[in-house]
Amino acid sequence: MKIRLLLATLSLIILFSLQVNAQTCTASLGDPVLNETFGAGASAYGPPLPPGITNFTYQAKDCPEDGLYSIRNYTSNCYDWPSTGDHTGDPNGYFMIINASYDPSDFYLKTVSGLCGGNTYKFSAWIFNLATKPNKISPNVTFTIEQTDGIILSSYNTGDIPVVPNETWKNYSFYFKTPIGITDVVLRMRNNAPGGNGNDLGLDDIVFQPVGPGITASIKGYSTDAISICKAKNAINLTLNASVQRCYDSTSYQWQQSVDTGKTWKDIAGATDTTFNFIANIAGSFQYRLSASQFGNINSITCRVHSSPINVNVVEPTTIITDTICMGAAYLGYNKTGTYIDSFTNANGCDSLRTLNLTVISPPKNTDTIAGITSLCTGFTSQLTDSTLNGVWKSTDTSVATITADGLVKGLNFGKISIHYVVTNMCGGDSSVKTIQVFGVPLSGKDTITKSPTCFYPFSGSIAVSASGLESPYHFIWGDSTYTIPFKVNNLGEG
Repeated sequence: MKIRLLLATLSLIILFSLQVNAQTCTASLGDPVLNETFGAGASAYGPPLPPGITNFTYQAKDCPEDGLYSIRNYTSNCYDWPSTGDHTGDPNGYFMIINASYDPSDFYLKTVSGLCGGNTYKFSAWIFNLATKPNKISPNVTFTIEQTDGIILSSYNTGDIPVVPNETWKNYSFYFKTPIGITDVVLRMRNNAPGGNGNDLGLDDIVFQPVGPGITASIKGYSTDAISICKAKNAINLTLNASVQRCYDSTSYQWQQSVDTGKTWKDIAGATDTTFNFIANIAGSFQYRLSASQFGNINSITCRVHSSPINVNVVEPTTIITDTICMGAAYLGYNKTGTYIDSFTNANGCDSLRTLNLTVISPPKNTDTIAGITSLCTGFTSQLTDSTLNGVWKSTDTSVATITADGLVKGLNFGKISIHYVVTNMCGGDSSVKTIQVFGVPLSGKDTITKSPTCFYPFSGSIAVSASGLESPYHFIWGDSTYTIPFKVNNLGEG
């Protein structure tokens, strides 16, 4: 009786140990060894799979026919299929559409290399049942992991994939272990049901990942895995600790750091224990994680698993602010031009310095007057000037006179206008003004000057032209020439 009780107890202990080991050896994941997403792109159709991956024929068509497949980012109004897009929701992401052949067959076959012998991996894939109408044949898929010589390491069968309201993507996963010395395996997907009346499916996001012991990483002295600390003159020492559940006969470790929110990771030289000490003296956001593997495999990314990341944000205690405000306003309590240095404690508890370089400006004043004429004739130009810098010339009526960016005014029609020279800044504007009178009356005809024949000799007459009033010089036009007044015309004949 005692022997039986002892054996039963021993059996329970062994069973419990096996259960614990099974749990701990799949508690953490590593980076994907295989990650088949079928890609993404702007086109509705993705490229065909490389030769040897499937024995189905590619068809760049919204609704592939029996025994054919397509790579699409969306399917809609195909046969009686429900509409769906990429499993992740990416509008440009592709997935594989399989319209099953009439006979059960393999529809996906891929060799995965670079695994570690004696390691456990997780297989995962997403399937969408497109045969959702009554009396349709349901997809039935078997996933098989094989050695390259055909020996089956593990397999999983979905059974008939049921039809559910509001059909969605379903995930199927299982674990397999590679024998010692085996680094290459073959993934085989077989559709067990016949085609012709259903048995159509979508396939997306096929993933292999190493799995291993549960790893819990923490920061000594903190109860959270995300902290903010201050960059200080004195070194700040941090200690990261990790507890790793027993899974391997012997375990190797490697701490890693990421400076781009986990997009890429780099090994930290010499950090190969469950404890890692470092000095946080560089401002920035950093992530840390512990990788673990069977002894001797830590340098292979296909063999190691990782803890969840620890986040360390190192805050720069010195802040420099440069700003400009208008007269009468205030910024951070200051309203005069100067440099102000304040010491305070920020939200992260850092004793820090803030330097404010402040400039206070007033609205601009144009104290100069516009120099130049106050009147001109139509068709003529004149230069105006203003000694204030960075101003803009404006005319109040461009049908009477225009002015260029450099102050050249031109008379166009009779009238009176104002010319403004405007200077502005962020606080307002000011302008100087000059009034310009434009003279000019269009001629309705030609005036003729006649003289009685009193000349003793031919061509001895003359006419003197003079003008007065307003601003000189004055001009008159005779024929095609312009003359300045006063002017005398000689050698006139009688007539």
